[in-house]
Amino acid sequence: MDSKETVKIEAPPSSTVDDLKTLIAQELSPPPPPSSLRLSLNRKDEIGSSPDESLSSVGLTSGDLVFYSVNPDAFEHVVVKFMVLGKSVVVYGCLSGKSADTFRLSLDSTKFIPSIEFVKRSCRDSHEKEIFELWKIVKDTLCLPLMIDLCEKKKLSIPACFPFLPTDLKIKILEFLQGADLARAACVSSELKYLSATDDLWKRRLEEEFGLSDNAGLTGICWKDRFASHWMSKKRSERARRSLRFRPARLAPHFPTPFRRPRLFHPFNLNVVGGDYDRFPVPGDRFPAITDIIRGPGRVNFVPRCNLGGFNA
Repeated sequence: MDSKETVKIEAPPSSTVDDLKTLIAQELSPPPPPSSLRLSLNRKDEIGSSPDESLSSVGLTSGDLVFYSVNPDAFEHVVVKFMVLGKSVVVYGCLSGKSADTFRLSLDSTKFIPSIEFVKRSCRDSHEKEIFELWKIVKDTLCLPLMIDLCEKKKLSIPACFPFLPTDLKIKILEFLQGADLARAACVSSELKYLSATDDLWKRRLEEEFGLSDNAGLTGICWKDRFASHWMSKKRSERARRSLRFRPARLAPHFPTPFRRPRLFHPFNLNVVGGDYDRFPVPGDRFPAITDIIRGPGRVNFVPRCNLGGFNA
C-alpha cells in the first residue's frame, strides 16, 4: 500500500546504503528488517551498491527524496558474475531470486580483448567485425534472455519488435529484401548497418536483380560496391530512355478569326505576280518549277484579300 508519509533521516556523510536502511527501519512501526527495505530515487530503479560504498558515491546528497518499500519483491535486479578460466571469460547472469534461471556465456579473451584495445586507441575499422560479433553474442545469449525473464516475472508484455529478435533471425528477414530496401535498412541503426554489409546478401541481390555472378569478370571489389555500380548504371539508362521517349505535342485548337476575309478563288488559277510584271512577265503558279527558277528575290506571288473589281480599275 502506498503512503504519502515522509520520514526525515539525518545520516553522517560516511554512511552506506545499508546504514540508511537501518535508520529508516528504526523510524517505522513496527520496525521491519533492514534487509527487506528497497530504496529508489524514481520508484522504479533500486539503489544498489556494495557494503563499503558511501551515499555520496552512489549519487545521494543531502536533501534528496528517497522512496522506500518494505515488500522484497517490489524491485527486481539482475545478478551478473564473471569468472576467468585460462583464456576464457565465463559470464553468468540471472534474476534475483532462488527459482531464477541462470544463463551462461563463454568468451575467448585472446580474440576480443585485442580488438577492444585497438578500437579504444586507434578506432581501426579492421577490428569492427570482432567488436560487433562480441556485441551480438552478449546480446543474444545473455541480455535478451534476462530481459524476457524479467518481463515474464513482473507480468509485463514481452517487447515483440524487430530490434529484440535474435541476430540470426534478423539476417533471415534481410534476405527477403530487395537491394534498394536493404540499403535503406542499413541507415536505420549501426546493428543493421553491419548485418546488411554481409557479402552473401549482396551477392544474392546482384545475381537475382541483374543476373550476374562471380564469373562475370567483376573481381577485387566487394559485392555491395558491385551492386551499387550496376544499380546506378541501371538508373542512368532508365533516365536516358525517358528523355528520348517521344512525347506528342499539345496542339492548341484552331478557331476561325471573325475579322479575316476568306481567300478568293479563281477557276483558272490566275495569280498576280509582284514586281515589274509589265516589263518582265513571269508564268503563274501552274508551272511552279519554272517559277522558282526565274523568280527573283523581289518577285513574290500574292493574292489580294479584297475584290478590286477585276483589271478595269
